[in-house]
Amino acid sequence: MSGKVLDRRIQKTLQLLQNALVELIAEKEYEDITIQEILDRANVGRSTFYAHFENKDQLLRSILTYLNDQFEEGIRRISEGNRAYESNSAHMPLRVIQFVAQNHQLFRAMLGKPGRSNPLDDYLFAVTQEHFKAMIRVRHEDAQHVEMASHYYASAFVGALAWWVKNDMVYPPETFAQLINQFTLPGLKAAFGD
Repeated sequence: MSGKVLDRRIQKTLQLLQNALVELIAEKEYEDITIQEILDRANVGRSTFYAHFENKDQLLRSILTYLNDQFEEGIRRISEGNRAYESNSAHMPLRVIQFVAQNHQLFRAMLGKPGRSNPLDDYLFAVTQEHFKAMIRVRHEDAQHVEMASHYYASAFVGALAWWVKNDMVYPPETFAQLINQFTLPGLKAAFGD
């Protein structure tokens, strides 16, 4: 579906289904949600659902694909040109935090549920880790060092993000990003130089 221009009615139907799934995820475990519950919440018929999706996992993937497209566009914008390592490092948290704030309902529903992994946690961790890997590779050639450091920083960032979302975004995105940078940038500089 990504990249295609859809009829407005189809867009509205897809949005209804996606919103229904997000609302249900906020109320119960993803594994326990049935397609019938999604249909009832969205007020959409079964044949309409199956015209667009094979199952609820494909519906969830459509949400994650949309999020990924939006996130990558934001990262592309801050990575354009020849910005310095520190500049890219400093801007990345704010872009992610603003992105999470814009999609607060979904992130609140899925982030930081103790004792289980979920597709949104996995997605956020993967894209954050890739960003840190790209930054660290510029400064360090040891593959294991890069892997360990990127895992460390991505884990800390996603953990802090989950805390922020669970606490109703207690700080404005700009303030929270500044705090993340205060925690992160000195460690990156100490480990990998200017």
